[in-house]
Amino acid sequence: MTPSGPPGHGRDQGPDVGLAWGWVAALRDGNLALEASLGQLADTEQEALVRNRRLQVRAGFIGVTGEGVRVTVQERPDADEVQQIHDSDLTLLVNGLWEAGAEAISVNGQRLTSMSAIRIGGQAILVNNRGVSAPYVVEAIGDTRTLSAELFDTTSGLAFAGKADFYGFTYDVENVGSMSLQSGPQLSLIHISEPTRQAEIS
Repeated sequence: MTPSGPPGHGRDQGPDVGLAWGWVAALRDGNLALEASLGQLADTEQEALVRNRRLQVRAGFIGVTGEGVRVTVQERPDADEVQQIHDSDLTLLVNGLWEAGAEAISVNGQRLTSMSAIRIGGQAILVNNRGVSAPYVVEAIGDTRTLSAELFDTTSGLAFAGKADFYGFTYDVENVGSMSLQSGPQLSLIHISEPTRQAEIS
């Protein structure tokens, strides 16, 4: 005669126990996979936030503080109209700094954005449609170990240095441990309402 045992301890319970352990193993593996997926999502989100901030900094949408380079450009005292610093000279300098790895740039306190222009307006140089005059102080946030050195390895930087030598204006480059650049001007959108078609500035 086969002795009876407590419920769930008989030999005929073996397959059910094995099935239960199988479910436990499957749930454990599922939890591990879910944790791994959540970890990947968190990493992806963090990378997206970093990329977004870099884009905002480069576009000039937010203020930024960090180490960088300050370039002060000055005209010669007896400069004639040809020897004066032109908008194209500052554009070469700015482009050289971008090419050298600058993260954010301002000219005489005017933060450059994706919509900024350096141009001539009458007798003045305009940055963000605001007049600036010599000395021109160009500040660029970036790695001080490489930014100033690589500036004059770029095509634009070399062209700027060549024009300075030819026309006689001077420039001084210095590394700065910490500088702050404010955000640039934001473009206002004009919405046209119907049917009156009145302009509303956002």
